[in-house]
Amino acid sequence: MIECVLATCGTADVLVVSRQDFPQNRVTFDPADSFAVDNLKPDTLYMFSLAARSDMGLGVFTQPIEARTAQSTPSAPPQEVRLISLSSTSIKVSWVAPPTDSHHGEIVCYSLAYQALSGEDVVRHQVSGIGADVTSYELENLEKWTEYLVWVRAHTDVGPGPESPAARIRTKEDVPGAPPRKVEADALNSTAIKVTWKPPLSVKQHGQIRGYQLVYSRLENGEPHGQPVIMDVSLPEAQWTDEESTDYHSSISVLHLNLVAEVHNYTTLQEAIITGLLPETTYSVTVAAYTTKGDGARSKAKLVTTTGAVPSKPTMIISTTIGNTALIQWQPPKEMVGEHMGYKLQYKRAEEDAFIVKDFRPTDDHFTVTGLHKGATYIFKLCAKNRAGNGEEYVKEISTPEDIPSNYPQNISVVGLTATSTKLAWDPPPLSERNGKIVKYVVVYRDINSQHNKTNSTTETQMTIQDLQPDTTYDIRVQAFTSKGGGPISPSIQSRTMSTSMPVFTKNFGVKAVTKTSVLLTWEVPETYKSQVPLKELYHTMYLDIINTL
Repeated sequence: MIECVLATCGTADVLVVSRQDFPQNRVTFDPADSFAVDNLKPDTLYMFSLAARSDMGLGVFTQPIEARTAQSTPSAPPQEVRLISLSSTSIKVSWVAPPTDSHHGEIVCYSLAYQALSGEDVVRHQVSGIGADVTSYELENLEKWTEYLVWVRAHTDVGPGPESPAARIRTKEDVPGAPPRKVEADALNSTAIKVTWKPPLSVKQHGQIRGYQLVYSRLENGEPHGQPVIMDVSLPEAQWTDEESTDYHSSISVLHLNLVAEVHNYTTLQEAIITGLLPETTYSVTVAAYTTKGDGARSKAKLVTTTGAVPSKPTMIISTTIGNTALIQWQPPKEMVGEHMGYKLQYKRAEEDAFIVKDFRPTDDHFTVTGLHKGATYIFKLCAKNRAGNGEEYVKEISTPEDIPSNYPQNISVVGLTATSTKLAWDPPPLSERNGKIVKYVVVYRDINSQHNKTNSTTETQMTIQDLQPDTTYDIRVQAFTSKGGGPISPSIQSRTMSTSMPVFTKNFGVKAVTKTSVLLTWEVPETYKSQVPLKELYHTMYLDIINTL
C-alpha cells in the first residue's frame, strides 16, 4: 500500500502505472489531502499522476512521481527440487529459484530441511545460509540405507517463503554394520551341526540382506587346523526389494561342496545345517550377513563338538513259532565303529504306546519273545551300541495269525429303553483275547417266556433292538467275531421294556421319623398294578428305585 499526499478542492483521479508491466489503473475519490492505494505488488516500482475533477470535467494530470512498494517474503517455493543419492551417507539436492513474479524482493539465501523416516535419528534438521546464487547442496553424514524427506525454502531480507513439497529418497546401500544376532551351533550327530541365527538389527543392516556367510574351521588343541570353509547361504530373490543389480554373493569362493542349507524368512530365526564333518571333532563357526556392497561384521565364534560315530544297523530275522512266541536272530553291523558294547531290542504291539526294552551283550545273537497275541501286529527295533551311544535301528513289523476271539464282549449294559426298544452298549473283548480284528458283533435276544432266539449284527459297540413287546422282559447276549469266526457268547443280561399303561400312583403314602438320619416310608399299591417296572420315590430332587415284591 502507498499513501499519496494531495491538495485538491474537488474530486480527483489518481492514475497508477506499474513500471514493470505498465498496466494502468485509475482511481476516483472524494476530496481529501491524502489517499492510500491498496492491492499493489511487493517490491514493485509504481508511477502516480493526479488530476482534479470539477463540474466542468477532469483537469490535467500532474507530472508522474515514482514510489516502490516494500519487500515481502517469497510467495512460491523453489522449483524442480531433485535428489540424487551419492553414497550411503550423502544426498545431492538441486533446485531452481522461485518464479520471478513470486520473489517479492531480492532472494538473499536458501535453506534446507531434511528428516529421516526411520533409524536412530529421526529429528528434523535445518541447513541455513545457502547463497542466493547456489542451486545445489550436498547433505552429508546421513544414516546408511535410510529414507529421507527434503524441503527447500527461498529467503528475502524480510524472511523465508513457503517450503517446497517434500522430496523423498533413500541413501545407498553399504555393508552391514553389525553381525547377525543370537548365533547358536548344536551338534546333530557325528557328522553334522545345525547353526541358527537372527538377522542384524534393521537399523544396522544398511541395505537388503542378500544372504549370509558361514565360516567354520576344525580345531586341534584349541587352534584352527587347515583352510577355513566358507558356506554361502543365499536368500531367495523374492525377498529382495532393492533395484541394485550388483551380485556380491556370486563372487564368494565356496570351498566346501558337501553342504546342506535351509534358510527361512529373513526377518525371523534362520538356520543352516553343515554336513560332512568328522566325528568327535570341535569346530569354530562364525556368521556374517552381506548386501550388494559386501559382507559385514562377523559374529563371535561359536565352538561346537560333533558326537562320536555310532554303529550302523545290524541285520535281523524274526520267525514266529507256535505257542504265541517269536524267535529273533541277528548279526552284527557291517561297519562297527568304536568298542562294541552290546545290543538294544525294543518291541511292542502296534496299538500300544510304550516299547518293551531288552539289552544284550555283544556276544548274544538271538532272543525268544513269548506271550504274543494272536492276530496282532508287532513292531521290533534292534540297534548296536558303542560308547558314543545307540546306532542306527533295524525296524521290522510282523503279524501273528488270527483266530476266533477267546473271550466275549465286556460290560454289556442297557443305556436306553422305550416300550418297544432297548439300546445296548458294550466293550470289545480284552485286547490280548481278541485274536485279530473284530469284524462284527452279533446280539442274540429272546422273550424269557419263549425259546426262540432272534439275532442282529453290527460293526459298532452299541445297538438298538427294535420291534419289542411292551412291558416284556428279554434275555440278551453278545458275541464277537474275527475273520476266523465267532468267539464265546457273553453271559446274558435281562432288560424289561416300558409299559404302555398309564402311570400308577400309590395310596396312603406316609412318612415317619425313625432316627435323626432316617425316615420310614409307607404306602399301599393298587390291586391293578402288575408291572415289574420299579416304583419311583422322589425326595430332595433325587430318585430312588423300589422293586415291587407284591
